[in-house]
Amino acid sequence: MKHTARTYWIILFLRRLSFFLFVLTMILVLLYLTGNFQNFLDSTLLNLLGLIETTALTGGVTTLFLLIITLLFGLAGRSFSVGRWILHAISLFLLVLLLFSVKFLLVWF
Repeated sequence: MKHTARTYWIILFLRRLSFFLFVLTMILVLLYLTGNFQNFLDSTLLNLLGLIETTALTGGVTTLFLLIITLLFGLAGRSFSVGRWILHAISLFLLVLLLFSVKFLLVWF
Protein backbone atom coordinates (compact mmCIF):
# COMPACT_ATOMS: atom_id res chain seq x y z
CA MET A 1 0.00 0.00 0.00
CA LYS A 2 1.22 3.45 -0.87
CA HIS A 3 1.75 5.82 2.04
CA THR A 4 0.47 9.32 1.35
CA ALA A 5 0.93 12.32 3.59
CA ARG A 6 -2.34 13.62 4.91
CA THR A 7 -2.86 17.37 4.97
CA TYR A 8 -5.25 18.60 7.63
CA TRP A 9 -7.86 21.27 6.93
CA ILE A 10 -6.59 23.59 9.66
CA ILE A 11 -3.14 23.71 8.08
CA LEU A 12 -4.58 24.41 4.63
CA PHE A 13 -6.83 27.13 6.04
CA LEU A 14 -3.98 28.77 7.95
CA ARG A 15 -1.68 28.65 4.91
CA ARG A 16 -4.24 30.34 2.71
CA LEU A 17 -5.20 32.89 5.35
CA SER A 18 -1.60 33.82 6.14
CA PHE A 19 -0.78 34.12 2.43
CA PHE A 20 -3.84 36.32 1.86
CA LEU A 21 -2.99 38.58 4.80
CA PHE A 22 0.66 38.84 3.74
CA VAL A 23 -0.30 39.85 0.20
CA LEU A 24 -2.95 42.28 1.48
CA THR A 25 -0.39 43.90 3.77
CA MET A 26 2.11 44.29 0.96
CA ILE A 27 -0.57 45.82 -1.30
CA LEU A 28 -1.49 48.29 1.45
CA VAL A 29 2.18 49.20 1.92
CA LEU A 30 2.52 49.84 -1.81
CA LEU A 31 -0.63 51.96 -1.70
CA TYR A 32 0.79 53.92 1.25
CA LEU A 33 4.08 54.52 -0.57
CA THR A 34 2.23 55.58 -3.70
CA GLY A 35 0.08 57.89 -1.59
CA ASN A 36 3.17 59.62 -0.23
CA PHE A 37 4.32 60.46 -3.74
CA GLN A 38 0.83 61.38 -4.97
CA ASN A 39 0.20 63.72 -2.01
CA PHE A 40 -2.71 61.89 -0.37
CA LEU A 41 -4.32 63.62 2.57
CA ASP A 42 -2.74 63.00 5.95
CA SER A 43 -5.95 61.48 7.27
CA THR A 44 -5.96 59.00 4.39
CA LEU A 45 -2.36 58.04 5.06
CA LEU A 46 -3.13 57.57 8.76
CA ASN A 47 -6.09 55.35 7.83
CA LEU A 48 -3.80 53.31 5.57
CA LEU A 49 -1.28 52.97 8.41
CA GLY A 50 -4.08 51.71 10.66
CA LEU A 51 -5.10 49.14 8.06
CA ILE A 52 -1.48 48.06 7.58
CA GLU A 53 -1.07 47.69 11.34
CA THR A 54 -4.22 45.58 11.64
CA THR A 55 -3.44 43.27 8.73
CA ALA A 56 0.21 42.88 9.74
CA LEU A 57 -0.76 41.99 13.30
CA THR A 58 -3.45 39.55 12.18
CA GLY A 59 -1.14 38.01 9.57
CA GLY A 60 1.67 37.71 12.11
CA VAL A 61 -0.53 35.93 14.63
CA THR A 62 -1.91 33.64 11.94
CA THR A 63 1.56 32.81 10.63
CA LEU A 64 2.89 32.20 14.14
CA PHE A 65 0.00 29.83 14.82
CA LEU A 66 0.70 28.09 11.50
CA LEU A 67 4.37 27.66 12.41
CA ILE A 68 3.47 26.16 15.78
CA ILE A 69 0.87 23.79 14.31
CA THR A 70 3.17 22.57 11.51
CA LEU A 71 6.01 22.08 13.99
CA LEU A 72 3.79 20.06 16.30
CA PHE A 73 2.52 17.91 13.44
CA GLY A 74 6.09 17.48 12.23
CA LEU A 75 7.23 16.31 15.65
CA ALA A 76 4.28 13.94 15.84
CA GLY A 77 5.58 12.09 12.80
CA ARG A 78 3.46 13.65 10.10
CA SER A 79 4.96 15.21 7.01
CA PHE A 80 7.13 18.24 7.70
CA SER A 81 8.48 20.50 4.98
CA VAL A 82 11.51 22.46 6.16
CA GLY A 83 11.47 24.76 3.15
CA ARG A 84 7.86 25.72 3.66
CA TRP A 85 8.47 26.25 7.37
CA ILE A 86 11.42 28.56 6.64
CA LEU A 87 9.31 30.47 4.12
CA HIS A 88 6.60 31.02 6.74
CA ALA A 89 9.23 32.09 9.28
CA ILE A 90 10.56 34.69 6.84
CA SER A 91 7.01 35.89 6.25
CA LEU A 92 6.51 36.23 10.02
CA PHE A 93 9.77 38.17 10.32
CA LEU A 94 8.74 40.58 7.55
CA LEU A 95 5.30 41.13 9.05
CA VAL A 96 6.74 41.84 12.50
CA LEU A 97 9.34 44.19 11.00
CA LEU A 98 6.59 45.99 9.09
CA LEU A 99 4.45 46.19 12.22
CA PHE A 100 7.29 47.82 14.18
CA SER A 101 7.89 50.25 11.31
CA VAL A 102 4.24 51.26 11.25
CA LYS A 103 4.20 51.70 15.03
CA PHE A 104 7.25 53.96 14.70
CA LEU A 105 5.53 56.03 12.00
CA LEU A 106 2.36 56.35 14.07
CA VAL A 107 4.35 57.59 17.07
CA TRP A 108 6.29 59.97 14.85
CA PHE A 109 3.15 61.63 13.40
